Amino acid sequence: MHYKRASRTAPEIGRELGVDTLIEGTVQRVGDRVRIRVQLIDSASDRHLWAKSYDHELKDVLVLQSSAARDIAEEVQGKVGSPPPDLRTTSLNPVKPGAYEDYLKGRYFWNKRTEDGLKKSIDYFEQAISQDPKFAAAYAGLAGSYSILGSDVLPARVASAKAHAAASKGLELDPTIAEGHAELGLVEFYYDWDWPRSEQEFRRAIELNPNYATAHQWYGYYLAAMGRFPEALEEARKAQQIDPLSLSINTTLAGRYRDLHQYAQAIDLNRRTLEMDPTFVPAHIALGAAYEDQGIWLQAVSEYQKAVDLSQNNPIALASLGSAYGHLGDQAAARKMIARLQEASKHHYVSAFDMATVFAGVGDSDTAFQWLEKAYAQRESQMAFLNITRRMDPLRSDPRFADLLRRMGLSVRLASN
Repeated sequence: MHYKRASRTAPEIGRELGVDTLIEGTVQRVGDRVRIRVQLIDSASDRHLWAKSYDHELKDVLVLQSSAARDIAEEVQGKVGSPPPDLRTTSLNPVKPGAYEDYLKGRYFWNKRTEDGLKKSIDYFEQAISQDPKFAAAYAGLAGSYSILGSDVLPARVASAKAHAAASKGLELDPTIAEGHAELGLVEFYYDWDWPRSEQEFRRAIELNPNYATAHQWYGYYLAAMGRFPEALEEARKAQQIDPLSLSINTTLAGRYRDLHQYAQAIDLNRRTLEMDPTFVPAHIALGAAYEDQGIWLQAVSEYQKAVDLSQNNPIALASLGSAYGHLGDQAAARKMIARLQEASKHHYVSAFDMATVFAGVGDSDTAFQWLEKAYAQRESQMAFLNITRRMDPLRSDPRFADLLRRMGLSVRLASN
C-alpha cells in the first residue's frame, strides 16, 4: 500500500526493498466472489515474467491466497533458481467474508500502534469473532492488541488476562497458527515473566511461519531483554527484511542497534522511519533514546517533546521527557513532568515503571524503588526490560535492584552493558 500511488518505477522499488522480483495485483469483488489477478515482475528490467487470475468464493479467500502464493513461489523458483519454497500454511478453513474484512481492518489499525488505533483494532477483531467464532487469526489479533495496550493504556493485569485468554482460544481453535504462538509468547514474556516458555512460543511461531515478521520482532524483544544482543539484532533484521516498510519493525530494529551501541545506525534508521511518517510517536521516542544514550540531552529532549506534543501527553513520552530533564540537571522541568504524570493518572492509566524512570533520573532512588515495587507487584510489561533499561543505571549499585532482578528470574549485568 505504501507504493499504491507512488510514482516510483519497478527498478526503484526493487532497490528500495532489496528484492529481485515484485508481485503486482488487482482485486475485484462481486457479491460473495472475489477475483485476483497477480503478475510477477523482474524489478531490474521492469519485465513481466508471469501472470495468472484466480476466482473463488470469498469464504475461501485463505485457500485462494495459498494457491497464489504456491504458484508464485514455484514460478520464482523456475525463473531465478531459488531453493524449493517452504509453503506450509496455517488453517485453510473457510472464513465468513464479513469476518475476514473486519480482521483485515483490525490488522490495519493494529499496525498504527496508537491508542486510538489499537482500540479500533479490538473493535474490529471482536466483530470478526462475533461473525465467525472459530476464526483463530482474529483471536490472535485481539491478543496482540491487548498486549500492546498494557504498556501505557490498560493496567497490566487487565491487559494480560484478556491477551492470554484470546491467544489461548486462538490456539485451541488452531494449534498451528503462528500468530497465536507469537502472541502467547508475548504474554508470557511481558506479563508472566516465564522466560523459557516465552522463548519456546516465539520459536514455535517462527517454525510454523518463518515469514511472519512480527514473530521475529517479538523474539528480538525477548533476546534483548535476556542480554543476547547480537541474536536480538539478527531477529530484528529478519523482521525488517520481511516487512521493510513497517514503522514499528523499523523502530524496533533501531532499538536493537542501540543495544549494541551502534548509534549512527539507530539514528539513521529512526530518521528514515520518520520520513515515512513524521507523526509516528514511537520513532520520536526511539530517536530521543539514541541521543539520550550518548548523553546528547538537548536533542533527546527535543525528540521527546515532539512525542509528547504528537501523542497529546502519552505517559511513556512524558516519562521519557522527565527522565531526560533529570539527567540534564533541570530538576524543575523534571518535577513538572512528574506532576503532569500524576495529574494524567487521575483519568488515564500511567504505569508505575514510567514513574520510576523519572524519579531515577532526578536522583530520588528511594521513590524510584517504591514505584518499581509497584510495577513488580502489578507485573507491568516494561519490567521485562528492567535488566537492560539504561535509565535504571543510577539504581544498579543498590542491593534493592539486584533483589528485584532475582525475584524476576533475571541475571544481574554490568551497568551500561
